[in-house]
Order: sequence, then C-alpha cells, then structure tokens
Amino acid sequence: MIESSAFRKYLIYALGEIALVVIGILIALQINNWNEERKEKNQIVVYLSGLIDALEDDIVYLNYTIQGNKFRANCIEQLLIWSDAVPARPFTKLNYTVDDVWNPEELDVGWTNKWMNQMPQEYDRSFVEECFFRTSYGNVIVTNQINLEEFKNSGLFSNIRSKELKNEINHYYAIMNWQFSLWRETNYREKIDNWEIFLRDKHQINYTDISRIQAPAGFVRDNRDVQLELESLFIDAAGRVNKAGDIREAAKELIVSIKNYIGQL
Repeated sequence: MIESSAFRKYLIYALGEIALVVIGILIALQINNWNEERKEKNQIVVYLSGLIDALEDDIVYLNYTIQGNKFRANCIEQLLIWSDAVPARPFTKLNYTVDDVWNPEELDVGWTNKWMNQMPQEYDRSFVEECFFRTSYGNVIVTNQINLEEFKNSGLFSNIRSKELKNEINHYYAIMNWQFSLWRETNYREKIDNWEIFLRDKHQINYTDISRIQAPAGFVRDNRDVQLELESLFIDAAGRVNKAGDIREAAKELIVSIKNYIGQL
C-alpha cells in the first residue's frame, strides 16, 4: 500500500511536469505566432505606405497632364472660334481642373502654360502664337507599378483581409494600364509628331514660329485640312483632361481607403 501510494504521487508529479512543459511550449508557440503576425502586419503597412507614395506621385503627374492639356484644348477651341470654323462635332466639355492644393513646384510644369493673363475674348495675336506652340504639347505618362509588383511578389498582398481594398487596388492599376498603356501613349505622341510634319511639309509652317503668317486665324479659316487636324488634336487633349481627372479622383479615393485600412490594423 505504501509503495502503491508513493507510485501514485510520483505519477501525478510526472504528469504535472509534462503538463507544465506542454503548456510552456504552447505559450512559446503562441508568442512566436504573435511576433510573426506583428512582423507581417508591419511589413504590410510598409508596402501599403509605399503604394500611397506611388499614388501621390501619380496625382502630381495627372495634375501635370490636366494642366497642359486643358490649356492646349482651350487654345485650339479658341483658334477654331476666331477662324469661324464649323466643327464637325460639338466641343467636348472639360470636366476637371488642376487641384487648388496642388503645388506646381513639385514638378517643373511652368512651360505647360506660359500664358499668365486671362483667356482673351477678342482676337489676340500673341495668344494665337502661343496657342500654335501649345498645339504640340504632349507629356507621356508611364505607369509606375514597382511598389505593387514588390508587394505581390512578397506574397503579403494576398494577406490583406479586406477583399474590397484588394479589388480597389487592382481596379485602379487596371484602369491606369488601359488608359495610359504604352501603345496608347505611343500613338498619342505620334499624332502630335504627325501634326508638326503636316504643318511643315504641306503648309511650310513651323508650329513654334508663325510670325511670318500675317493672319493666323485666316490661315485656319481658309484651310479645312488644318481645321480637321486641330479638331482631332482638341479631341485628344480634352480626352486626356477627362481621363486623367477620372483616374486622379480614383487615386485620391484609394489613398483614403488604404489609410483607413492601416488605421484598423
């Protein structure tokens, strides 16, 4: 009986030791999991913060595009109005302007709009010369997806718990790739180059200097082919204003969504 009682005590003691070891291992595993989750969360925040930086850069370039092309579209429209040209279709409405809070000093955009006065309501020779020069304005946008690619390659993008946020990010970059794809941007720049060649070869005019033309508005009025080329350039410029504006607003909304998600982590 004494030996049986001692054995039971030993068995209880041994089981207690085993339980303590198991509990210790489980606690250590849980602490390790917490540490790994914290590291993963911190890394996701780093990638999301990088996306915010990239989106803010996009907004700068989209404002740059809006500013240059809005002035260009207004110039072309005014040239056609002063030449009494009848457009083949109504002028496209420009839906966006540059953000009031945007600081142009972030990027050298001064040359996109040299006309610092109000848009003239009556014929202005200096304005016309500036307008001809601006007809060939055309910045090319290259989509920057380095941050997103690194995020996805890390395997952490799939760990974002918000399906809505992942869809919003993917949708934004899909639109950017579609609207400003390489072939679209190449075609856009080629059309401007062709306009310069058209003026030079067919009308012996350098778009940067029309000082030898006595009546630029009359030149546009008397040449239907010039009117049609200008209308095509206007459509491109107005389209870029509105497309860039749409994407800029999507970028702003995406930044808010990302910041809200980070705040909930």
